[in-house]
Amino acid sequence: MKKIHVAPATAVAFLVGIGVATAGTATAAQMITGKQIRNGSITAKDLSKGLRAQLGVPGPAGPSGPSGPVGPAGPAGSVSTVEARTFTMLGTGVGVESLSGECQPGERVLSAGYTSGNSSAGALQVQRFVPTKDGEWPVNGAENTDGWFMMFTLGSPQSVYLTILCAR
Repeated sequence: MKKIHVAPATAVAFLVGIGVATAGTATAAQMITGKQIRNGSITAKDLSKGLRAQLGVPGPAGPSGPSGPVGPAGPAGSVSTVEARTFTMLGTGVGVESLSGECQPGERVLSAGYTSGNSSAGALQVQRFVPTKDGEWPVNGAENTDGWFMMFTLGSPQSVYLTILCAR
């Protein structure tokens, strides 16, 4: 067997080279910053399971901000009375039916709602529920509406109630 003779300078250079190579890799791993990562190149699969689990979890609420300024006061006496007006009809349960109602002259609609004499699912199916102005719909801007219209079908003959809140 032949002996390989290595000069001491060569051995030292080899060991220094290995040390520099491994230290350089470790240093490079520690030195990568966000500026060096191209936008969009990191995906969810590149993240740890623990970090992926934290995505989408809301953090704690921050402190409340200062109150905003008080809004302007509305016109004096804009609503003096509110009355509920209910309109009723006995629906036949055959085909499409409709019911409408209007506030008294000088009143406007604040809101409306409906119900039927049968509370089971599918008993009342509403196709259209819209505000009206002088009996016409559609209305552009709900601030001047004076009535309401509903179009519906029933699962059986029953009473239908349309209630309108009217303000003077």
